[in-house]
Amino acid sequence: SYPGESYPNSVIEYLALGKPIIATRWAEIPAMVETERGSAATLIGMDAHGTADIDTLAAAMLELATDRDLRAARVAAATSRSGAFSMDECVRRYRAVLR
Repeated sequence: SYPGESYPNSVIEYLALGKPIIATRWAEIPAMVETERGSAATLIGMDAHGTADIDTLAAAMLELATDRDLRAARVAAATSRSGAFSMDECVRRYRAVLR
């Protein structure tokens, strides 16, 4: 994601694929990945330049690669959250707002 992208397509695409996510806490990303079943993502901080903190990113990648239970929980959350970003759901929400 970049500063002008508050609702990144990459997050939506990973959710649609049922993939666990590692992302920064930028804009709406935290709200996009939270579910009743937990989070579909490991959220990491950003450094003073607005980029992902490399050490935290590396630790998150290692944890996701080695912790099967965490990975399974993130996959389940991603799968359950993906429906919120389907085209039908987005159209339904747009129509509700525009009415």
